[in-house]
Amino acid sequence: MENKIKKIFLTIILLIIPAFIWAQTQNYYIQDTADGATFIQTFRWEANPYVQKYVFIIEKLNKRNKWEQIDKKETETNSVEESLTAGEYRYKLELYNFLGYVELETEWQAVSITKAYQPEISSVSPRTVFLEEQQDGIFTIDGEELGEDTTIVIQAGTNILDGKIIQTSRRKNSIKFQVNPDDLDTGKYTITAKNPGGLTDVNKDLRIQFKKPTDFDFAGGYSPILILGDSNFKKYFESTVYPIAIDFKMTFIPLKKKFGYYGFNFSNTILFLNTDNTAYSIKAGMLLSHIDFVFQKPLLNKKMFLEFHVGGGITTILNMQFEFPLNIKSDSLYSMNPCVAAGGSMLFYLNKRLYLEAGIDYNFTINIAEKPLMIHSIVPVINIGWQF
Repeated sequence: MENKIKKIFLTIILLIIPAFIWAQTQNYYIQDTADGATFIQTFRWEANPYVQKYVFIIEKLNKRNKWEQIDKKETETNSVEESLTAGEYRYKLELYNFLGYVELETEWQAVSITKAYQPEISSVSPRTVFLEEQQDGIFTIDGEELGEDTTIVIQAGTNILDGKIIQTSRRKNSIKFQVNPDDLDTGKYTITAKNPGGLTDVNKDLRIQFKKPTDFDFAGGYSPILILGDSNFKKYFESTVYPIAIDFKMTFIPLKKKFGYYGFNFSNTILFLNTDNTAYSIKAGMLLSHIDFVFQKPLLNKKMFLEFHVGGGITTILNMQFEFPLNIKSDSLYSMNPCVAAGGSMLFYLNKRLYLEAGIDYNFTINIAEKPLMIHSIVPVINIGWQF
């Protein structure tokens, strides 16, 4: 019972005094007595050097709704202390001059003192929420002194959500609250319960996360290339479109948030270049390799993803060789040139693991062997992938 009494903390809710009469600050402390915890409020006002004494009068509204004087104090200092219980009060100040007469009497000032109970959070349910599952944003916390006037806030970093209380228990030991499930993002959340009077308790057991915190994807498929700029390809290979090509890439997603997934991939496109005419034939391989930063945006309840990627790497020419009549062959040519790449794609999941990808990339290569010469190319991509 004594511990229960000590949970009661009495606070001032309203204390208004005209500044030209006195300056009141909210000074109070708790004093343990034989009857339990007692609230001691200090009333302080602006001192006047021409005042002989002050008379402080305080009244309380009784059960009959009548004002009843509970104390009257004379003091030569500019403050008094009062031991107060919960209730409605009013008080005023009389200022006496050096002749012993009342020089000034203030208006009654109202003050309300209420009981503020210390909330306690002993547990939260559910403690872990997985974002892959359908969410309703409803949580239950158990403890003590939790009621309709309790305010609930959950926070992870800068993500601060207000909880709406939807159910309370008669014993005030459990409440249910709800937040907007669309606002829940990954992180470890603190739950703060605050009762009138400012007393709070904090719980740090709530975690929002993905069941599968990281993804690793492998995909392969078809990726022809369209050369937009480089006269040598048109001159020697007699075409700007090269349909014989394959693509494969590996994607790693180490960071998942509600808004989107972040990671990187290693992408390779292999092209087979050849032409054959009466003057010569030419064969070569071309490898576009780059490492990209990847952002994926989940759509349609994570059945479809919009992906953007950008990065850089190497464009490699492999074993380029001319063959002329009479079995005359040129030396094999190998070259490596820096490139940058950017693109986007849509991923359609046929089930939890298997997906189809359709997209397009832009590749910009600096051919350092010629002038230098810039090679602009468009690479459509159609892949089938598997998420491990």
